[in-house]
Amino acid sequence: MHHDDIGPSHHQRTGRREWLAIAGVLLISAIFQLARLEEQGWGNPYYAATVRSMLLNRDLWFFASFDPAGWVSVDKPPFGFWVQSLSARLFGFHGWALLLPQALATIGSVALIWRLVRDRFGPVAGVLSALVLALTPITVATGRTNTIDPLLVLVLLIAVWALQRAIDRSALGWLLLSGAMIGLGFLTKMLQAYLVLPAWAASWVLADAMRSWRRRTAALVAAGLVLVVVSASWLVIVDHTPASERPYVGSSSGNSAIELAIGYNGLQRLLGDRDDTSGAPSPGRILSAFGAIETGSPGPLRLLNPFLAAQASWLLVFAIVGGMCAWRVAGPWLALPLGRAQAALVLWGGWLLTAIAFFSVAAQFHRYYLVMLGPPIAALTGIGAVALWTLYRRPGVAGWVLPGTVGACTAIAGVIVARVPGISAAVLPVILIIGAIGTVLLIAGRLVARAGHRSTLASLGCAAAVIALAIGPAIWSSWSVTHPVDSTLPAAGPGTSLVPSLGGSSDDANAPSFALDRISPPDPATLAFLNRNHRTERFPLATLNAMSAAPYIIYEAMPVAALGGFVGQDPIVSPPRLRQMIERGDVRFVLLPDQQRVSMLVTATGVLGRLRGEDAGAAATDPQVLVNLFQSPLATMISKACERVPDAEWRSPDAAPALGLGALDVLYDCRPDLPRNAP
Repeated sequence: MHHDDIGPSHHQRTGRREWLAIAGVLLISAIFQLARLEEQGWGNPYYAATVRSMLLNRDLWFFASFDPAGWVSVDKPPFGFWVQSLSARLFGFHGWALLLPQALATIGSVALIWRLVRDRFGPVAGVLSALVLALTPITVATGRTNTIDPLLVLVLLIAVWALQRAIDRSALGWLLLSGAMIGLGFLTKMLQAYLVLPAWAASWVLADAMRSWRRRTAALVAAGLVLVVVSASWLVIVDHTPASERPYVGSSSGNSAIELAIGYNGLQRLLGDRDDTSGAPSPGRILSAFGAIETGSPGPLRLLNPFLAAQASWLLVFAIVGGMCAWRVAGPWLALPLGRAQAALVLWGGWLLTAIAFFSVAAQFHRYYLVMLGPPIAALTGIGAVALWTLYRRPGVAGWVLPGTVGACTAIAGVIVARVPGISAAVLPVILIIGAIGTVLLIAGRLVARAGHRSTLASLGCAAAVIALAIGPAIWSSWSVTHPVDSTLPAAGPGTSLVPSLGGSSDDANAPSFALDRISPPDPATLAFLNRNHRTERFPLATLNAMSAAPYIIYEAMPVAALGGFVGQDPIVSPPRLRQMIERGDVRFVLLPDQQRVSMLVTATGVLGRLRGEDAGAAATDPQVLVNLFQSPLATMISKACERVPDAEWRSPDAAPALGLGALDVLYDCRPDLPRNAP
């Protein structure tokens, strides 16, 4: 059999109906990504503050400094934030401008995957792939935040486009461009970009782009060198810049960008933070604690567990089965070199299998990382649907795979929906009934004798199957439009946000809401206090962690030092060195989370129970890790050596309920020998 059976179309012109279909899909994607986008606010405050600082000068921009003084950098490479800073330059610094690049990147990914699949497998496969990606819940949710994963996905899809052109034209230049784009992906999200590497390399080597194995291998080595050079460029520059002339590399243990890439943003994601046996709450251990809540325990069925299935796994089984059937339809199983369709299947299938393997065993990741599953699942679903239909219309046992797959995926969708009590009563019967109708019609289409009746039943069955399998993802995706997405830990659909477990669940209307991603302007009384008492200090204010510093940077561009980086545990400054900074006049006032208030919050909101594994089988984790998030040797030293400023001097009496996590803070004066100016 030849790959013509599943529709090679790189020479076909796009017809009117196809243009209308893809225009409709792009409209759906645009609505999901852009509607009510302004309601997302600033997105992740950590990232928003970083962009605010980067806009101030070129050095802060290049090093992706979190704060305007260049104290510490964000814990990611800079490319995604460079894009966001460009948007802020064009449209002004506000939340919508920071979210727009990710929304547009998601829409662009939908358009690009249509073209990539269409050029190998035909217009129907292309449109279906675009529709699946447009409806993938975690893709929609993440595209409405300022996390940089949507930009990573777009960059990797551009790399795939360049790879396909390299194969079509036997062109080294396009292959080098493809390698450079993966390197740019590394500069967006570090080693997460490399999940596509095994499939990328195999697709090139096994394709018939260059007749000689030696030439193909040499070209791949050259592209690999380009990939490494682009990936390492920023890291090498950072690490060869004197530490005194740049920010501390956030979330690294040794002020090294290379160590950040290999450690915190690399092997720790796979293996966990195994180096620290003291119990100290390093960034890796904090991430692991939240990961246990978000992802459940490692295992072969992890992607189908209650935490992850609704994000990206609705059509996972369909993609796997469909990909296998597409390989059967495309040509001989082991004939080398591969044709273009088979090389594309190696790429999409290899990408999917690598991602499944990683997410099944990884120790530390967040649900929104599952955007890496979106493109291969979408591509293989579209490709597989055409292949399953091709087999369905032929005699033989393989023709029964389509109704069986539809039935299985309907059951999986039913299980996913049934786990959410508030919505299952209305949605579950609809999915099961329409899915069952589609399955029965497809079975009947194989059994009836008359060709006309057979075709009608099969067409109606396919229509019902598409509706049944699209209902769940569409509802979960639309939830991200009708309800603000948690921009710190994005997830799609009802019952998935961690925000309620971190606060805001009290019946008391005056109780503060402790949502991590909701940020309010600093208390005017606090700003007035700092302005009255600021002398020549380098930092008008210091905080323990980045989240406490973010409001002052976002709204005031104030040079606030997050002494311990993102979670307050980076070894940027030791207690003795902080004492020297205080004596030198670099810093005087420090905001610290009050330990008693933190303990009360954690206990009252039930986070300890979740971390113990009492919620839906979450992996058991030491609950003290979360409490220790607000503790460090610096905090101990400050609380003992500095004087607590009475709340009445610096905080408005009615400000606490509106301050979110800021309501936990207390202010210390580390130079109490100096007079404080009264209002």
